[in-house]
Amino acid sequence: MPSKDCGDARSASVFGMLAQIRSFLTVVEEGSLHRAAARLRISQPALSRQMQALEHELGGRLLERMATGVSPTAGGRHWPRGWALCWRLTIWP
Repeated sequence: MPSKDCGDARSASVFGMLAQIRSFLTVVEEGSLHRAAARLRISQPALSRQMQALEHELGGRLLERMATGVSPTAGGRHWPRGWALCWRLTIWP
């Protein structure tokens, strides 16, 4: 009998959102999608898609994309404080 605790669509969505949050925090720390992708060991296009999906989910832009890198928008500066605290409380490294 399959477990209903972590095999349903909601759990997959939560884990996906956690991965996006982790990626966003890394992008903000690095100031670059390229450096963040290398640190996360994923491709830069995959990281860009994650950031776009997170922005879509939250309903607004989180990153200002420039030729010299990225920086958080006003909305992007709002979220990391709470996310970083939550992140430290999770078991993910």
